[in-house]
Amino acid sequence: MSKKINRTYSFTKETIEKLELLMAKAEYESSSEYIRELINAEADKQGIILEKEEFHNSVSNKLSRSEVVRRLTHVEQLLLQINYKLKDNNAMTYQIRDGINSYLNFAAIEPSYYESETEKAEPHKCLTQSEINYENKMRRLAVEKANKG
Repeated sequence: MSKKINRTYSFTKETIEKLELLMAKAEYESSSEYIRELINAEADKQGIILEKEEFHNSVSNKLSRSEVVRRLTHVEQLLLQINYKLKDNNAMTYQIRDGINSYLNFAAIEPSYYESETEKAEPHKCLTQSEINYENKMRRLAVEKANKG
C-alpha cells in the first residue's frame, strides 16, 4: 500500500537520464516505484526497520518502541535507586570519618607513616583532608558558640 506524496524533487538532467537508464535496466515502469525500491534496499542494507506495535513479535526479533521505552524507564528507575543508596553510603562514610577524626583528635594520636625502600605509605589523602576539614569545623563551631554566648 503506497502513499502518494505531493512533493517536488529537483534532479539535474544528467541525474534524470541515469534514473531512466537504471529503470530500464531493472524493468521498472515508474520512477516512484524504482525510487521506493532504492530507499527500501538502502534501509535494509543499513538495518533500518520500521515496526508496527501489534506485529513486532511475529515480524522480527527487534524490540518495538514501547518496549524500548519501557526498558529505558526501568533502567532509569534502577539508576535512581542506586543513586539513593550511594547518597546513604556517602553519608555513612562521612560520619565514620568524622568519628575516626574525633577519636584521633581526642586521643591525640599522630598518624604514623610507614617507609620502605621503594615506597612511602601515607594515610589516604581523603582521610588527611577529612582531618583538616574536621579541625576547621571545630574552629567554626567554637567561634559560633562564642558569638552566641
